[in-house]
Amino acid sequence: MSARPDLFDHLEEGPMPGGCNFCDAYLTAEVPFRGVYLVHVHHDDRCPVLRSRAAGSN
Repeated sequence: MSARPDLFDHLEEGPMPGGCNFCDAYLTAEVPFRGVYLVHVHHDDRCPVLRSRAAGSN
């Protein structure tokens, strides 16, 4: 049995669609240390959630 979920294998292959219900976001992952996975959500420029956070209203 693998100690690493298959989800991370797919993210390391390249961008994966998803991550935000309000825009065309995509996910990427990096492994800075063994066993540590950082998943990043990249929102598009017109995302209302990202704009509201940038404006400080969240």
